[in-house]
Amino acid sequence: MLLGLYDYAPFLRLVFQFYVAFLKFHYFYMNQGLTSEAIQALRDRCQKSGKSFILNDEIENTDESVCFYFVGEYKGKAVIFDACLYTLRIEYEMELYEEAEARTDEEFEDFDLESHADNEEAMAYFNKMLKEIQKEKSIEVNEYINFDETVEYGIGMDICLNVKEVTDAVIEKFITQFNKGTFKADSELRSFEIQKA
Repeated sequence: MLLGLYDYAPFLRLVFQFYVAFLKFHYFYMNQGLTSEAIQALRDRCQKSGKSFILNDEIENTDESVCFYFVGEYKGKAVIFDACLYTLRIEYEMELYEEAEARTDEEFEDFDLESHADNEEAMAYFNKMLKEIQKEKSIEVNEYINFDETVEYGIGMDICLNVKEVTDAVIEKFITQFNKGTFKADSELRSFEIQKA
């Protein structure tokens, strides 16, 4: 016995509801930093500013760490990069502090800098670990570039360079090299002297 269109109505209604739900999800949850409209809008802003990037004003930038947006190519497609460029010295300091915290945690349970800042004994031990690790020269860092596809806007990018400070000129040079495909991270391992904890 052949079924008429009416007999398929519940199934067709379900398919239609699923399709509408998919479109809503796709529209509301799609990464807007990958859309051609957002990419063109950023290009226009960059052209108007005379720079190839726009600072991310939601994040506090410093002389050694700057977050910005720029248009580049990722896996063969134009995208907006949500980038943070910081100095190699900052990377070294972060790794140094992380290791010193881990060693201090072995002596002072659940140690972390924020919650133990008033504990003189724990902080003295932490500072001792900082000096010890630096003396050991057990931490060395090198330049790198990392991508993150899970960010909410565009493609995340962390760039660590061996520069004293992150200036507009440093950012422009990086973007130019990256977009031409000539950027190459220096793999030489380095350590730094951190004067005060």
